[in-house]
Amino acid sequence: MSDKIVVPALMSAVDAMIPTIIDRIADEIRGLHSTCSHDPRARKHSGTSEGASEPECNDNLTPSPRRKHPGKRGIKNHLHDTFRIYLREKRLLQFKAGPLPQSPPPQMVQAFNHDNENPPCLDNITIDWQESLRSSLWNIEAVNLLVVDFQEKIQTGCYPSVIFDEDTMNLDDLRVLCIDKLRRTQQAYRDRSKIAGLADLQQREEATREFSSRSTRRQRLDRLNTRKHGTLERRRKIAEQNRHRNPQMWDTIRRIIDRLDVDGMSGDETDTPIGAKPKIVRRVALPWISPEISDLLHAVESYAPATYEENMSVAVGNTSLSRFTEAKRTSKTSIAIARLPRNWYHDNWYKVNSSSARALLDARKDFEIPRLDVYYSK
Repeated sequence: MSDKIVVPALMSAVDAMIPTIIDRIADEIRGLHSTCSHDPRARKHSGTSEGASEPECNDNLTPSPRRKHPGKRGIKNHLHDTFRIYLREKRLLQFKAGPLPQSPPPQMVQAFNHDNENPPCLDNITIDWQESLRSSLWNIEAVNLLVVDFQEKIQTGCYPSVIFDEDTMNLDDLRVLCIDKLRRTQQAYRDRSKIAGLADLQQREEATREFSSRSTRRQRLDRLNTRKHGTLERRRKIAEQNRHRNPQMWDTIRRIIDRLDVDGMSGDETDTPIGAKPKIVRRVALPWISPEISDLLHAVESYAPATYEENMSVAVGNTSLSRFTEAKRTSKTSIAIARLPRNWYHDNWYKVNSSSARALLDARKDFEIPRLDVYYSK
């Protein structure tokens, strides 16, 4: 009789406690996240009170809050990908081999600009591609509709890969992101209009070749940037997988990789003729980085197969492209990262810079670069 009374009572008590326990665990996780996260915007607006606090480890490896191009993060990648999917669903981005999106009829735009008649409609929304995305009344209204709708879809879970964050997914930030995503389509539309406006056939052919060449250069730069992000993540993974060999050394290597971030990764370019198989890429050197840093990162790359060989396992996924680490050329567009330790800069490159350029670099005290032996596959 007691079992029939006590056991159900205990089960009811436990069921009642579960939501409270879950809420408490969630609060603790959020507290840990807010303590460990780095928000450059908070640092920017907080004045000197928070920025003046010293880091726990004074080794000059803390990334600068003023970096212009911070490395991509997973959350941002999902947000960007999802926004592109959303804009394609709205037929505002050009598909690979599809036609360009259409502009609204001029009379409709004029009517809206004069007396707000016939405003953009979310179900069949269009952009006035010939006008500014920021100042055109029609485009401002269209972008606002898109941004509000996209934010609502994120909040309601229509895109599960993106978790809504009020700080980074507010309407202002999403508006900037939306305009950025639409710019390429706008440029393609304007290029086509320029070509169509040329009366002479030869001029149209020359303009077509020029625009095609510009598009090819842009795509090449996009590929270089993508490879740099891939290089950064690959090296982080290698450092994590091989930490057991020498935790102190590999922790230092990981901190060096994190400090260099994407801007400190050398790019790759195709080293084989177009269409040739297998495709091989070659490193494009950074003129400002120390040879000791380059040698360290090349040694890190050699440890990529080490974990699989020791565990007698096989890497999952596509095989990476063959890569030559010996560079044939040096990047002419790379901008040196400021506030790195002095010995991380190429000595000759640093010395030939003017005194004002060296002052802007604001080099910090030397930080010892570990020596890592190259791993040879068995």
